[in-house]
Amino acid sequence: MDKDKKESIVRWLWRSAISLGIVLLILAAFGVTLRLNFLLGDEIIIHLSPQQDSFWIHYGEQRIEVINLSIETPLYCAASCTYAFTDKGQDVMLDEGNLTLRNGDRYFREYLLSPSRAGRGQDVYRFDVTCRSIHSALCPARGEATYRSSLILLNYDLSEQEKALRQESQDIMLPFLARLAALDIALKTQSGRIVLLAPTVKMDDLQERKAAIEGGFSSLLLDTERLKALWSAENYSGLRQELGDFPLDNTFDALQRNVTMLSAAVDGRIALHNALVNRTISLVAEANAAGDIYALAVAANDSRLRAAVLGFIHQANETQRSFSRLDFKGYGSLQGALAELSDREKAIENDSKSLRAGSRARWAFLLAKERDRACLLSGEEDSCLLNGTMANIYDAYQHELSTEWPSSTVVARTCSEIADLKQEHLRIGNETQQRLREQNISFPADSSFNRSVTDVSANISAAIMEAYAESLSAVNDPAFADLLSPWMGAPSSAAMNGTGIREAKDYLLAHLDIGQDTAAYEASFCPLPAQFSHALLPANLTAAVDPPLPPVNSTIGTSLPDNPALCCIFGECAPCCTAPSCASQEETFPIIFLHGHAFNKASAPAYSLDAFNLIQYALEEEGYLNAGIVTPLTATEGISAGEWGLSGKPVSVKASYYLDAYLEGKQYVIIPTKSENIDTYALRLKDVIATVKERTGREKVNIVAHSMGGLVARRYMQAFGDADVNRLIMIATPNQGIAGKVNDLCPLFGEEKECQDMQPGSLFLNRLNDPSRQPQRVQLYTIAGIGCDTDRKDGDGVVAAESAHLPQAEQFNVSGTCGGIFGEQLHTALLDISRYPQTMGIIKSALRGDSS
Repeated sequence: MDKDKKESIVRWLWRSAISLGIVLLILAAFGVTLRLNFLLGDEIIIHLSPQQDSFWIHYGEQRIEVINLSIETPLYCAASCTYAFTDKGQDVMLDEGNLTLRNGDRYFREYLLSPSRAGRGQDVYRFDVTCRSIHSALCPARGEATYRSSLILLNYDLSEQEKALRQESQDIMLPFLARLAALDIALKTQSGRIVLLAPTVKMDDLQERKAAIEGGFSSLLLDTERLKALWSAENYSGLRQELGDFPLDNTFDALQRNVTMLSAAVDGRIALHNALVNRTISLVAEANAAGDIYALAVAANDSRLRAAVLGFIHQANETQRSFSRLDFKGYGSLQGALAELSDREKAIENDSKSLRAGSRARWAFLLAKERDRACLLSGEEDSCLLNGTMANIYDAYQHELSTEWPSSTVVARTCSEIADLKQEHLRIGNETQQRLREQNISFPADSSFNRSVTDVSANISAAIMEAYAESLSAVNDPAFADLLSPWMGAPSSAAMNGTGIREAKDYLLAHLDIGQDTAAYEASFCPLPAQFSHALLPANLTAAVDPPLPPVNSTIGTSLPDNPALCCIFGECAPCCTAPSCASQEETFPIIFLHGHAFNKASAPAYSLDAFNLIQYALEEEGYLNAGIVTPLTATEGISAGEWGLSGKPVSVKASYYLDAYLEGKQYVIIPTKSENIDTYALRLKDVIATVKERTGREKVNIVAHSMGGLVARRYMQAFGDADVNRLIMIATPNQGIAGKVNDLCPLFGEEKECQDMQPGSLFLNRLNDPSRQPQRVQLYTIAGIGCDTDRKDGDGVVAAESAHLPQAEQFNVSGTCGGIFGEQLHTALLDISRYPQTMGIIKSALRGDSS
């Protein structure tokens, strides 16, 4: 082989070797770049945007929501994604799926949304996406999950037609409920009267009527509760139809009539009871007054009349006992028993009339005889009524025949008059004896005087009988004459001279006493026979009195609930929080997550938002609704003020100060601007805070900031005041700056202006840490990582612990490890709560306001 050919081969080999080396060098550089990009955070960016964030519709209407999903991945990388569409109000997953996307792929999902209930309120939905890069030779991805969420609010209200139906239903229901409550009181009043009267008044039939009315009333109450349930469910269309179909007034009017009639029946029952009480008392009194007739029947040996009287008394007593015990079927049967008693009374009256009249005539005869005898003995013959005696007795006889029993009290009056007569005779005897003593007159004790006394007494009796016989002839009533003839006797007299007559009369007057016939009469009738006395029963019935009732109130509500808008979240529903007080409820203040310094100046700002994914989802378990991301466009989207806060639950959002927006034509355009200083980022945070406050309707926010995000938040409060911030929780924030190798490498990978602000002793940090310019109304918390060499100090590999803490803050440390300069740093790993749960515990404690 010649020399030229050899040289040619050598040159070709050199060129090939050089070319191969260049290719290998390019491939090596490409691989390093890929790995470095993934290390610095240039993996997956998810773009998630619903067509509409908020809807306002009426019940029965529907809206279509379109979810637009796309991703950005490094070259040659694909992503495995899962998605879920959840009804957060009911806490129910409505849709889920898996898909593989490459850089620039777009995916759409449509959902038909409608209100979950009638009336007013808010339903909350959320679309969540989780993507992981698929590892391959050309895609050295770590496979870490990236999350995005988008909140969709469905607000619903009554239509104009529903509002009109609501008003019509209310105009019918409210007056009806007032009438129903009044009827309830009326029914309870009658029920109370019946219950309190039942021990003394027989109320069995009225209690049955009351129970029937109460059953109808209960049925009406059930129908009313069903109508009120339709009102509470805000089904005004169904309610109005029910009110038209259901005859409320007819049913109510029938019940009201029944209650009115029941009240009248109770009044009538009391009146009837008392009338029968009076009648029973009267009959028992009449029975107890039958002693006259019973005594006459005994004296006349009239067994039939005697049995009739005892039977009448027994029946009267039994009727009274049954009445007092309410031991009878009904007042109709009691009236029958009393009517039967009245009939027996009338029969006894008729059967005893002649016996009563004869007894009265007999006693009148004896009484007249006793008084006429005393009159004649006293020597006052001219004043004695001997010739008119029979006429007086006949008048008494006729009066008794015409007197109804028990007004007739023959025997009782006779016994009383006998007692009076005996007292009168005793008085006359005493006065005569006194006169004789005063006149010093005494009577001889010989038989002659005794005969004179006997003769005078016989002559006086004969004179009386003779006068009675003469006056009897003047009475033209043979029956009366026949009645008295056995009592008249044959008049007999003795012949006497005038000597000793006065002395004999004085003697008889001094020893005046009732005659044998009168004494026999008294023995026959006074007192009443024992058998009759044992049958007597005192009247012990009392009239019924309408009892006083305690105040009666109705338990029926006469108003209808206002039916406030109902908001459901996490499976619980409650009135939407619209009151002014909601704005100041500290437990509902929203959370803003602020990311830290981007170590890769070329990475998209969206990547920084992923730092808080795990914490944001974990806080939802504590009741913080994940509302996704707030961007500069959020303030321009069609969401009404306070919509995010209606549920009464706090929300959490991620925000980036690397994003700005400008108006181009009629639309806003978002641009990433990462080359500014921290003062500029604080200005953008001001817009974020205003947007979150406006959307939630709350007067303050809580901020959880990582790394440089804490400096942005502090600078915001220094520049714009601390009135809008409740708590600031700073995680690995370089409050005193970054130093050493991290400070040296910061401009190489990150933005220069940010790095300058974070240098120890920078003008920015000197102003920020000025003791006189620190927030006074905000609770501050600092969380520092320890366990890694940080420029020969203990820290998280990026920020020394002493730089993270502030003297005015509550300070916490979390121990961990670092993986070298190109390995994972504790500085970012602190946000991985699966590895460092202490971070999550501190955040939750700080949000609750617990002291360390």
